[in-house]
Amino acid sequence: MWWFLKKAQKPVEEKGWTSRVETEEQLLAQVPDMSVLERHETAVKIWLPELMASTLKWVADFEGVSQSNWVRDRLFVYVYGRVAHLAQKIRQERNAIRFSRSAVDRGAGRWVYKVPQ
Repeated sequence: MWWFLKKAQKPVEEKGWTSRVETEEQLLAQVPDMSVLERHETAVKIWLPELMASTLKWVADFEGVSQSNWVRDRLFVYVYGRVAHLAQKIRQERNAIRFSRSAVDRGAGRWVYKVPQ
């Protein structure tokens, strides 16, 4: 039947949003664990134009990660979404070994740590 011939229906009352706040563990439980992808078992080699390769190197150095990890993160976001990526980063930070040294100089394009002697 044509949509403009239908009788007007009563609007359905929408349920209000609940104001319950979920904990971080409850939110992480809703996102699947992608720790299987952390092994980096497969190498993918692509050719990039010189300008794009130099830009990729600059961006990866600026963010303090390797070029492989930078591309891997962008592909992960593209395929699985930003929420899954953030959940995976939170899980990695919880399980990571924490060091007391902090990066001090990225001017040379690499992470340089000053070790007290």
